[in-house]
Amino acid sequence: MACNVFPPYHLRVLPSKLELLSLLVALSANSLGHICLAQQPAPPATQARYHFGDNPKWSSPTLDDSSWPVATGNLIPWPPAAGDGMLWLRFHVVVPPDRSPLAVRLDRDQGACSPGEFWVNGVYVGSQGRFLPQSFATERCESGVFNVPAGVVAPGGTAVVSWRGWLSPIWRSRIDFTPPILFSVSIGSRALELSRESEVRARAELALRFDVFLWSIEALIACLLLVIWWRARAGGSLFWFAIFALSWSAMGYWNALRPIGLSYIVFWLIASVFWAIVNVSLFEFIRAALHSPLWAVRTLEGIGILWPVLLFLPALAIRSIPALSLLVVVLYLLVGIAFLGVIALATWAWWRGARERRGLAVTLFCAGVAYMLVDNLGVITRVRVGSIEVQPDNLATALVTAAMCYQLLIRVWADWRKKEELDAEFEAAREVQQQLVAPAVDLPGFEVQSVYLPAKRVGGDFFRILPAREGSVLLVIGDVSGKGLKAAMTVSAIMGSLRGCTAEQPGEILTYLNRVLCGLVDGFVTCSVALIKQDGTMTLVNAGNPAPYCNGAELAVIPGLPLGILSDASYEENCYTIAIGDRLTFVSDGVLEATDANGDLYGFERTRAASDKPAHRIAREAELFGQEDDITVLSIMRMPDCNPAVA
Repeated sequence: MACNVFPPYHLRVLPSKLELLSLLVALSANSLGHICLAQQPAPPATQARYHFGDNPKWSSPTLDDSSWPVATGNLIPWPPAAGDGMLWLRFHVVVPPDRSPLAVRLDRDQGACSPGEFWVNGVYVGSQGRFLPQSFATERCESGVFNVPAGVVAPGGTAVVSWRGWLSPIWRSRIDFTPPILFSVSIGSRALELSRESEVRARAELALRFDVFLWSIEALIACLLLVIWWRARAGGSLFWFAIFALSWSAMGYWNALRPIGLSYIVFWLIASVFWAIVNVSLFEFIRAALHSPLWAVRTLEGIGILWPVLLFLPALAIRSIPALSLLVVVLYLLVGIAFLGVIALATWAWWRGARERRGLAVTLFCAGVAYMLVDNLGVITRVRVGSIEVQPDNLATALVTAAMCYQLLIRVWADWRKKEELDAEFEAAREVQQQLVAPAVDLPGFEVQSVYLPAKRVGGDFFRILPAREGSVLLVIGDVSGKGLKAAMTVSAIMGSLRGCTAEQPGEILTYLNRVLCGLVDGFVTCSVALIKQDGTMTLVNAGNPAPYCNGAELAVIPGLPLGILSDASYEENCYTIAIGDRLTFVSDGVLEATDANGDLYGFERTRAASDKPAHRIAREAELFGQEDDITVLSIMRMPDCNPAVA
């Protein structure tokens, strides 16, 4: 069985020749040739003669057309690009000896229809589309069968069928490599010709069944990838590849299932938009998956948007213009640059990129090479295996989709496993931190409140309240620079150091911690240590931590250098008297640095105004204002009838 031939003005072939999809590569695309039959048009049922130009007399059955060129191999040469696009075809058709109502039928596939008028023996029998100046070419024929008036032809004789047509500049601009393909005509019983026309339409739709199947699979895979991307919060590569596959399949549906009578201008407008989406999503996928240079990706995206625009412009032309041929040259040049860009980015990623990205790079490299050969050069136009026929670029896209999906899902699975392991580590760190920074409890003679809200699952704030000798209370509060797991590990080291500290005075404790932390931490640690005795005397030493508040007023504190910067730093003690009923409030910088949607800080004034409130209210207000860092609030109130605490 011979392969169907799709004319250059068939919508399904025009994109096929220009499917510049820069991502479709099938690792085996170059090996498709051994299963593809040679694309040879079937010989015409009747000999066709052609003539460029326009003359109403050429419809006459008495015209001597023996000097007209004969179409060879069912093809005619390219029409003159600078001409008016008018073309006449003449067929000498044998009329069957059937006296039933007759009809003339165009024997061709359901491709795009240029405007045309039909004569049988000089009698006008019908037309398709409209001629200049209101030219209207459709992307799908409304009918290929036209009734022949009674008495126009003699049964058993020979009739002259003439076709006067206009080829749009988009078809004369050689966007397709295939020269114009003729249709053949036949005259027969009207019922028989209508039945044959229905059979041809059904056969054309049947030929698309595997393409439609592939488009459906690609669309389904794209939707599943979007769901996985949404649920797994995967990276941009999965999202952009899903958009690419979805837009590609949508463009395939649009290409094949266009409505009857649709203007080719409308078709090319929507097709160009689809192409732009395909190109942009492709290069965004390359950027996200291969970490390609941003300037190169943005340049190729601009080209990927520009060439669909140039592809659409010839569809707007109704007359040939000198710049049209130059536009086509620029179009193919941009397409070639886009392909070479894909190849170059894939090569760069394989050579300079991480090892885990080499599989994607090889797939994209093969895509660029294969599609340069298949689509841009037209090496293969259709692939046929038995009764199954498919466009090679669509088959390659399906293979690419499968290869890409496998690699992307493997990466998603690996990332998910790493995330699970990291979650387990965070959970273990959180449990340890909860034990190290346990909520404070009341001590004899003191009411204690504490709130700790890490910005992440674990944080870098810490505090500790311990009973000291003779009913005294020792309070330590601090903040490690940074957030997350690294800061939490530093907190663990600090809390362990406090357990091994034998010093009792605040200054000695800070000096000890400073020596321990120097060289141990990359950043620094702010810290305050206070010792409150039974009689209300308080000694406070500060190492860069926010000053505490007493009854809503900020205490004057001699500042000290944060811990971990200089090993020989010294710290001065501040002495205060805390009366019965006084409330001391210590906060971390996470309270002061809370930021709202307008970028305003919670700041010192709001903190001072809220400092006499319970600890949980202060922390809650800062959190709702806009938490940016770990929030710690620690308050202690001296109660009446203080009894000595057990040391």
